[in-house]
Amino acid sequence: MAIAFRLRTSSICLRICALLAVLAPLSPGHGGNYVPGGGTNPGPGDTLPAPPPGAGGPTAFGPTTPTGPGPSSPGAGPSVPGAPSTPQGGPTSPGAPGATGPATPDLSEVDTSSWELWWHYEQHRWLDVRAAYARSRVLTGSDEFFLGRGGSDVSDRVEPSRQRLATELVPMLIETLRTTSSPDVASSALIALAKARAAASSAGVDVAPHIAAQLAHGNVEISETAAVALGMLGAQSDCELLASLVRGDVAALRERTGSKFDTRLAPRTRAFAAYGVAAAAAELDGYRQLVLANVLRDVARAEIDTRGPDEVIAACVFALAFTRLPDAPPTERFGSNDPGKLFHAGNQLEFLISLAETPRLDESIRATAVAGIARVGARLQRTGTARAWLTERWCEWLTSRTTERGVRRAAVAASPQLAGGVLEQDRKLFAALITVAESIADSATRTRAFVALGEASGAGRFDADADEALAFLIAAVGKGSSALRPWAALGLGLQQRLRRARELPTSNEAVTELSLALRETRSAYTAGAFALALGLCGDGAATEGVVAQLERMAEPGARGYFCLSLGLLGAGGERQRIAELARGASAQPALLSQAALALGLLGDRREVASLSEMFASSSNSTTHAGLATALGLLGDARAIEPLLKIAGDTQRSSLMRAFAVVALGGIAEDRALPWNAALTAGTDYLVRLPTLVSPLDGRGVLDVL
Repeated sequence: MAIAFRLRTSSICLRICALLAVLAPLSPGHGGNYVPGGGTNPGPGDTLPAPPPGAGGPTAFGPTTPTGPGPSSPGAGPSVPGAPSTPQGGPTSPGAPGATGPATPDLSEVDTSSWELWWHYEQHRWLDVRAAYARSRVLTGSDEFFLGRGGSDVSDRVEPSRQRLATELVPMLIETLRTTSSPDVASSALIALAKARAAASSAGVDVAPHIAAQLAHGNVEISETAAVALGMLGAQSDCELLASLVRGDVAALRERTGSKFDTRLAPRTRAFAAYGVAAAAAELDGYRQLVLANVLRDVARAEIDTRGPDEVIAACVFALAFTRLPDAPPTERFGSNDPGKLFHAGNQLEFLISLAETPRLDESIRATAVAGIARVGARLQRTGTARAWLTERWCEWLTSRTTERGVRRAAVAASPQLAGGVLEQDRKLFAALITVAESIADSATRTRAFVALGEASGAGRFDADADEALAFLIAAVGKGSSALRPWAALGLGLQQRLRRARELPTSNEAVTELSLALRETRSAYTAGAFALALGLCGDGAATEGVVAQLERMAEPGARGYFCLSLGLLGAGGERQRIAELARGASAQPALLSQAALALGLLGDRREVASLSEMFASSSNSTTHAGLATALGLLGDARAIEPLLKIAGDTQRSSLMRAFAVVALGGIAEDRALPWNAALTAGTDYLVRLPTLVSPLDGRGVLDVL
């Protein structure tokens, strides 16, 4: 699978894909083109209830009446002049700045059966590498030790200070946005500036105007990045602007920003603004969430009624589920009629159910609605009749022969969010997922059911004397088909990791079965999955078997997963081995990135410091690709100075500068996990929404780092 790094800019991603395709990845991927159709037509809305006393803020964030041109004909999509294509021979660099946006690869050309694609999108929730690295100790013999700032039992602060970020990084990013002509660098700088929000705020710097100034940029990639970056700030004051972007209200945008917008806002930019709402929602006050929820509902409904672009509709539906409205009555059974205005979570569910059960809507919209139902439904009182009703309905979606493929796959991916209720409901959910894993013909749905079952049964309630999920996963690892065993192993790893975190009993049999499978396999693809599953289990007894495979297998991709497994297992005795692999992997970005993360998990600060030097001294793009995201995730302050020099050096290539900016943005991130990790959980990464997920060119929101 030629996927290893999440970078915002399409040209960076395409070049990385081209590089990785040459490096014999564990599983193959193919390129193709898909240009979404649809027009723009912001929809009408009604007046919202007045804000509660003291709530402050706007009553509806401006009008919701149509302000743009009429809808395009069904199925017709906007032309994409200057858009690059990805021919069968491999990806190419995108068009010149100013093009209205690149074509998006068709997911039918992606190897959807590969567990590596799943891990690509899910890994941050399970690694949490920054927290592990921050908890680590200074190594005896390190510079910090000799300078008297640490010791074998003294913690050393590696996180950068907000003051340093505010005085060095933020001004550089603002100046870069003002002066650069490279879409690569500009897009990376926008995301990095949004990630540096806490540092900027502490210094009294308002970065929102600098981001908003890029909304009217002639290059859609830059304007859409600005839209989601605005949401990443999570600021109450930006809600009106986000609402105007979602509506496509050009007149309001001109008035609020002073920029010269075209007469019509690109659908992709509107969709990215909706995803920005999803990113911001958890940090907004209750009233603004209520207002934005109704904006999203009204725009989605208006676009449906006027045959607007599916990308905008689905993005609004996706974001709606992230707005948290007042709790729904616990005894209510929700219907499938659109309630009109949204006042509480029950109204959200009714609207989402109405979309999921409207056959004329595109499957991507209905699948997105199903995922939203799980997100909102997870907030229902766990012992109420409404939650029991939803579980029954959910199991029907999972197992019914009439459920469409995309809808069922979305239900499978979102299932873990409904686990953790009462024992009987969880057992029904587990049984439904087992049915999918055993009998559904679609391979992408069937394989995803194994990891969904593992996560759900790890987070939910179970009977230790009749643990059907554990027994099923162990049997599938030992006796399943070659295509299913890696998925069963990863499901087992997730289950054991979650139960260990909850201080529940874990299974020695699970570790024994996984260790046996790893020892006997000769496939690099399956060995990587088995090793990763053992790492997730967290049982140090598995270390010897992983090391044995690391010594035996030479395939770089598999060796990267072995390193990551050792990091998860806390195998401190293997630091030197992993460090040597990293130093020798300058032309193997997948191995280099995984080894760097493993060193972070093991708390090897001396070697992590050497990785920054490796980035700065190399002129090899594969080295920069392998290290950019790893350095950002680790968040080590010592990397700031060399990365700042590269990012600000206009004599360097745009590609190298953009990689440096990506790493700096990661270091400045104030969230525990990457900003879009919350959006990834429970999301079907195979849904045909190029603005949400686009693994071959990295232009979806879930592909952004």
